[in-house]
Amino acid sequence: MPERIKTFPVIHGHKLREIFQDTPEDLFILDLRSPDRYIEGHIPGAHSFPFSQLEQKVHSIPKNKIVVVYCQNGLKSSLAVDLLKKKGIPHVFSLGSLKHWDYELIPS
Repeated sequence: MPERIKTFPVIHGHKLREIFQDTPEDLFILDLRSPDRYIEGHIPGAHSFPFSQLEQKVHSIPKNKIVVVYCQNGLKSSLAVDLLKKKGIPHVFSLGSLKHWDYELIPS
């Protein structure tokens, strides 16, 4: 595989929901969209971490949790997985875009 093509761990919406229902304390979900989009609706339990601030906030992400990131269209979540892995966060997965969450969103 060419070096410029990166693969990253992906989690599907149904699996995320299963973990969320069984052991929500194991999850740390990051919404990488703008605060305005987060307020409009987000996955229950998600934390607002705009992608532009992710590197400055990485110290507040627990290393002992399953970290799941998502954004509006999937691009920033794939970049975030790479960044967080480089910063020492071991269990990071991308949901991709919010459209991969087929369940209820909650407004803030």
